[in-house]
Parts: sequence; C-alpha cells; structure tokens
Amino acid sequence: MSYVTNIFLPTILSLTLLSGTQALGKPLTLVRATTVTREDYAAAITLTGEVVARHSLNLSFRIGGQISEILVDAGDHVEAGTVLARLDPQLQKADLAAAEASVEAAKSQLLLAQSEFERNKDLLDQGFTTRAIFDRSEVALASATGDFEAISAQLELAQNALGFTQIIAPEAGTVTQKFTEEGQITQVAQPVFTFARNGARDAVFDVYEAVFFQQNVNFTVELSLVENPEAKSSCILREVSPVINPYTGTVHVKCGIMNPPSSFTLASVVSGTALLPEKSLFVLPWEAMTSYDGNPAVWVYDKNTGTVSIRTIDVEQYETGKILVRTGISEGEIVITEGAKFLREEMAVTILEGAAK
Repeated sequence: MSYVTNIFLPTILSLTLLSGTQALGKPLTLVRATTVTREDYAAAITLTGEVVARHSLNLSFRIGGQISEILVDAGDHVEAGTVLARLDPQLQKADLAAAEASVEAAKSQLLLAQSEFERNKDLLDQGFTTRAIFDRSEVALASATGDFEAISAQLELAQNALGFTQIIAPEAGTVTQKFTEEGQITQVAQPVFTFARNGARDAVFDVYEAVFFQQNVNFTVELSLVENPEAKSSCILREVSPVINPYTGTVHVKCGIMNPPSSFTLASVVSGTALLPEKSLFVLPWEAMTSYDGNPAVWVYDKNTGTVSIRTIDVEQYETGKILVRTGISEGEIVITEGAKFLREEMAVTILEGAAK
C-alpha cells in the first residue's frame, strides 16, 4: 500500500496545486517576454571577394596560325618585352622571302626606267629624239616608281607578319590566365593569355542589388585576408556593374584597395565588411517572431488585461539570432519571446521572470 502511495502522491500534489491556481483565477500559460526599445542600429555587410589587378587585358596573336611554343604559365610574373608564345613562322618566312625578291625585281625596273628617262631627256635637249619618246619614258619611270613603292609596302607587311608570330609582354605584369596549348590553331585576335599589369589592385565582390536600391551604403570596406586575418587594408567603392546577374541576383562591385600590403597578391581571397547607415529600429530576438496570414508577426502583451494579441510587423532585416523591425510595434510594449506557439488571441498569460532554462 505504501508503494502505491509513493507513486501517485506527486501526481496528486500537482493536481492540487493546479486546482488551487485555477481557483485563484490565475492563468496557467507561462511565457517569457521583453520590453520593446528603439535602438540606433548600424547593420554590417560582410562578403568574401577576390583581389584582382585594376588594369588587365587579353593578349592574342595578330595573325592566325598554329601555336608552336607557349613559354609561360598562369601565375608567372614577366618583365616588359618577354616573349610569351610563338606561332609556327614558316608561312610568314616564305611570304617575306617572296616580298624581298619582288622588291629586288621592282628596284631593277625602277633603275632601268630612271636610266631610260635620263637618256631621253638629254637626247631631247640636244634635239636627237622626239617629245613623244621622252613622254613615254617619263610615264614608264612614274609607273616603275609606283610599283617599287607598292612592293616595298608589301615587304613591310611581310616583315610585320613575321613579327606578329610572337606575343610579347607589353610591360611588367603577371599572366593570370592561359586559354590555349601548344599545337592548337588560333585565329586572329583569339585570346591566348589574360595579362595583369603591375600596380593598383581591386577587391571584387558580388553584392545583392537590394543593398544599392534600398540602402545608401557608405562603401568604405574594411578588408582582411581569409587565410591571414591579421593582414588588413581598406578599399573604396570604385565601380558597380550596371547589370544584375540573373542567376544570383547580385551585382559585380569593384573596390579600389588603398595601399595594398604585399600579402594582398592577385587571386587572394579577402573578407570585406561595410557598415550600413544607422537606423532607428526595434531589435527583437528571432524567437519572438511568428506568422499571421503569411506575414511576419509578434505576440504583444497587454498589461491592463493580462492577455496577448497578435500584431503584424514590418521587418527591416533578418540577422543571426535577431530581427530588425521598422514598424508594427511601439516603444515600451511587451513582446512575447518564449511560449508563443501555445498562444491564441486574447489569451491570458503569466510572464516568467529571469533567464530561460
């Protein structure tokens, strides 16, 4: 008998306490709450980006052909005048030889025409030839001169074409990309390398477009290397792409790095943090938020009646562990933070004091 009593005694006591509470008219639903206060809140945006050269260009051959040599790889630093790649020059060498031979033939014809013209001029002055013969020699000289100049121009083109079988670094910099391999056929102006010039550096980020259209952002961004957070710098907004990425909804943004340290090498991954302007908002823990008719809402406690009612809110921003509210609640009101899932409209509740357990 004592064994049964030990089992049921705690239950009986609990029921007795609950009955006593109901008899006193006190509600049984226990919740925790917070008093709403308005705060000047400055949210921060932190994104991961990449260090790139401010000035870069694609390098390509100015003629088509088969690539015989590629002398650098992506990541190589080169000095001005360094040969980066070569085409097979056999065709250009043959064209150059033919152009040189044509120039020699045209030069011989020009010398012959000049000699004929000078001889006929002397004969005309002495009266030993006719004006018609002299005129024909003058025309022949003009024609030979034109032919020589045209063929000389062809020779210059052939010499240039032979020079175009090489890609030469225009200045000191770094090869950041390589698009082809030896043996491939390349077309005129087809990119072979991407070349980054030495000098200024940018940090590039993909930023959600809402940051630009809903916030007046001061884009002085604090930077740190992901692999070495102690390496820090800052950058200023320099360029915003006018096109939104249709897949990610982001905008490509370039920030000019001010006095980048040597550790900020090309392709380094950096973390950038920008502060949004301060706004006067209500900051609530995320546990306070519920939903009403598909809209964000909170339960508000009425101190006069001891009951709760649901209230839709206008959320400015969601952050880890908290929500930032623009409108829907007022300063000094009490918002339920724990126990909201058990509530209904006009329900009487008891607010617990102290921290949650």
